[in-house]
Amino acid sequence: SATDGKKAELIPIDFRHDILPPIMEEMYARGLQSLLVEGGSRTLQAFIDAGLWDEIFVEESPHVLHDGIPAPCLGHIALHDATSHFGHLIRHYTAERLCK
Repeated sequence: SATDGKKAELIPIDFRHDILPPIMEEMYARGLQSLLVEGGSRTLQAFIDAGLWDEIFVEESPHVLHDGIPAPCLGHIALHDATSHFGHLIRHYTAERLCK
């Protein structure tokens, strides 16, 4: 964590191959259980498609953009909650866990 006095560490990843397995393996080896992904559309879609997510927050501006890179597709993921802050809609999606 940021409070233990350690500095950030660079861990090289070969982007010529699927980046998700090495990221998940490194996190597991280090005992990390949480990852914040703020990526571009392709990176976010890769995590969504692989089912490697617990929560998704989508901030939607009231302004319509007529061109650009499309947002990731959430498909049939059910909405958990939605709120509005400063004129922006924030939708919150959660992955249901079947824990017993």
